[in-house]
This record gives sequence, structure tokens and C-alpha cells, in this order.
Amino acid sequence: MPPAITFEKISQTFGSYTAVDGINLEIAAGKFVSVVGPSGCGKSTLLNLAAGLIAPTQGSVSIFGAPLTGLDRRAAYMFQQDALLPWKTVLENVGLGLRFRGTFTEAKAHQWVERVGLSAFADKFPSQLSGGMRKRVAMAQCWIVDPDILLMDEPFSALDVHTRMRMEGELLDLWTGSPKTILFVTHDLEEALSLSDEVVVLSAGPASHIIARHPIDLPRPRNLMDIRTEPRFAELYREIWAQLKQEVLTSYAR
Repeated sequence: MPPAITFEKISQTFGSYTAVDGINLEIAAGKFVSVVGPSGCGKSTLLNLAAGLIAPTQGSVSIFGAPLTGLDRRAAYMFQQDALLPWKTVLENVGLGLRFRGTFTEAKAHQWVERVGLSAFADKFPSQLSGGMRKRVAMAQCWIVDPDILLMDEPFSALDVHTRMRMEGELLDLWTGSPKTILFVTHDLEEALSLSDEVVVLSAGPASHIIARHPIDLPRPRNLMDIRTEPRFAELYREIWAQLKQEVLTSYAR
């Protein structure tokens, strides 16, 4: 099978500013890959390119070997801020993607509301939910349309540490055993290590580029409550942080 996502010689400029430059990256199908780097290094730009929300200034993006032109119909995008419609209930928000595709059934929407543990809140509105509940709704929105690729832009960054860890565990439960590919952007190196098969490190911007790719050889399934205490986790953290720290310091200096 060809890679799920291929970035080939990608450069992206916005006016006179070059966000990323010379990005070559293949993401194998079925893998969980996280991208880390300093603020403003172009992490979200890569997600937007993979989603087809923007076209590269130079280079090309391919999805399962086919050049991407327009929106990536095989991907779902989970943003940092949830995109729930405030006037629709949990059930209606979860089923929104199916309605857009003309395939909505209330039974399937209920199935996913139940799967993310919100059956008792199916008729509630987003304003009546906690932050963690809203994230569950957003996650169900993405998974219900059965995408081949999930693009996730710091989806849990606004949550408290315990809710965040619970959401990370629920994400892994959904992904484990599925054929889906996840491209995950985060500022949190511990989060990236806990979840991923591979961590990609970007340099400080402008003209950010890949400085390292690290396979994460922590065994699965992973116990996210205890994984940070494992010696191998600490080794990987020190190795990657040594590179990432320098880029963060460079970003501060600029």
C-alpha cells in the first residue's frame, strides 16, 4: 500500500513569509505520527496541506499515492477548538457529517454517542457540556464518517491534565486495531511519545524544515497512566528534547 500521506519538496509561503521549506515526509498507512516543534514552526500548516485547505506554494501532496487536488475527502480534521454548532444537540452534532453526505441515520448517530460515553447527554447542547464532553463529541464527529486519515491539531491542549489523559486513552482505544492513519500536532513532547509510532521534529521558523524523525519503540497497548515512569520513555524524551530544546531557544531568540 502506498503511504497514506506524502509531502514531496513542500514549501509554503504566506505573502513574504515562508512557513515551511523543503519538507519531504511519508506517513505510512495505519500509523500514528506526531509532529512537534516550537510555536510558529508550521505544524498546523502541514495539517492544512494534508487536508487540502491550502495548496502548496511548491511541491506536492499525495494521499494514498494520488495527487491531492482540492479537499482531502479521505480525511477528517479535529481542530484545537471544537467546531460544534451551539444550536444543535450532542446527537445532532455527532451526526452532522453523515447529514452532509446524505447518509444520516439516527441509529448510527446514537451508536457513536454511546461509544464516546455520552448517551445520557444526547439531547444536551454544547453549552451544557464540560470541556472533556465537548471533545468527545468532536471525536465522534470525526470517527462516525469513517475516514482513512485523522488530522488532529492539538485537540486536547485546553483540557486539564487528568481529562487530557483520559481523552488520549479514548483516542488510542478507538484507533487501536483500526486501519486509520493519524497525523497529530502537539506542543507536548510527553503526549507525542505516549501516543505515537513516530515523532517528527520541526525546526524553528521561518522556513521550518524537518530536523529529525524518531521511531517510538514503546510496546502497545500502552498504559498512559504509567507510561511516563518507564525507563525507555525517559530515554526517548531526553533524546528528542535535546533537539527540540535548541529549536525552542532559537525560536525565542528570533
